[in-house]
Amino acid sequence: MADPFVPVHLSVNWFIVNNSSLNRGSSLLTVDEACSRPRGEQSDRPGNTEKEEKPISATLLGYEILKEREKFTVYKILIKRPEGGSWLIFRRYADFCMLSDQLRELFPGFHQALPPKRRFKDNYDGSFLEKRRLGLQTFLENLMLHKHISTSEPVTYFLSADDPSSPFYSTEESRAFCETLEQKNHRLLRELLEKQREVDSLTKSLEDKENYIDLLWRKKQVKIVDFVTLRKSEKSHISFLVLLHLLFISSCENKNILPTIEASRLQTENYSCGCC
Repeated sequence: MADPFVPVHLSVNWFIVNNSSLNRGSSLLTVDEACSRPRGEQSDRPGNTEKEEKPISATLLGYEILKEREKFTVYKILIKRPEGGSWLIFRRYADFCMLSDQLRELFPGFHQALPPKRRFKDNYDGSFLEKRRLGLQTFLENLMLHKHISTSEPVTYFLSADDPSSPFYSTEESRAFCETLEQKNHRLLRELLEKQREVDSLTKSLEDKENYIDLLWRKKQVKIVDFVTLRKSEKSHISFLVLLHLLFISSCENKNILPTIEASRLQTENYSCGCC
């Protein structure tokens, strides 16, 4: 499983100081001057003003833990040319060790150390792999500071500078990496299906809640309409009673009934007073 890491760019100004020469006030030696040239190669003449070419850069992006016959880790490295163009390569820790041994043999003054090996603990622990990645990144950056080392045959072969289309050293590593990518692809597809089911479930729940809210709103509207209708009905009923009362009064006046009723009411009051 891949664990991506942010590339760490180290701003390094490497130089070697000769204590005896420093005491005598002489100038400092640069790394390229301190490192021995390849065996059999003569040094450049003092008057040589040949234009120096910028070296390619190598950035360790992360690592992959692969499983073939045995479990191993490959480190993903991004290679960039100064004039443009880039490619990816994948190297194991053993490949770095082989490169270091070749450079020590070719350049006797080469003393760039690799991160130490781990023999009795888990080599696939995340924190350990991250520390090793940083150490390997420092190792590569130090190589690029040496003009003759960075353009040597072992480094060119290690970085696949002559053939960027072959990111692996062996078909076994390439096959293991493809199988790892296939397993990762299946895992991501399963996770995608699970997320899709979760989204569908949440969408259905949201639709049910929206339908329930709409039902409550319709019931509220029906109650408002019933109340308004009832109020109108009550007003109509009262108006009808008032109209009936007025009609009754009008009918009584036309038939002279009201004077008779008023006379009976007075007689009743007089009778009540006499009894008292």
